[in-house]
Amino acid sequence: MLKSGPFDNIFDGYKFWFLSFLVGICLLNITGFIYHKHLNRNLYATLNQLTKLQEQSNTQKSMLILEKSTLESRMRIENVARNNLMMITPKKIEIVGVLK
Repeated sequence: MLKSGPFDNIFDGYKFWFLSFLVGICLLNITGFIYHKHLNRNLYATLNQLTKLQEQSNTQKSMLILEKSTLESRMRIENVARNNLMMITPKKIEIVGVLK
């Protein structure tokens, strides 16, 4: 005669449904874990892309600020006025007022 084991009557009644339920819960848990890892990897890749974009934007901003300060300097404005627009610094004698 064979010994009876703990799983001899597994298909009897509620035991089968209970074990099926536990297996289903385990499968859902594993699926959720895999999905979570997938989302985590995608978010990390997106974070890296956005970090690189932020660094590029910061570099471009710094360059634009430097260019702006260069273009706004008094010396440059005076040089453009003298050389390109042919302006001169008026002397006291050359100041003319218009009267009505």
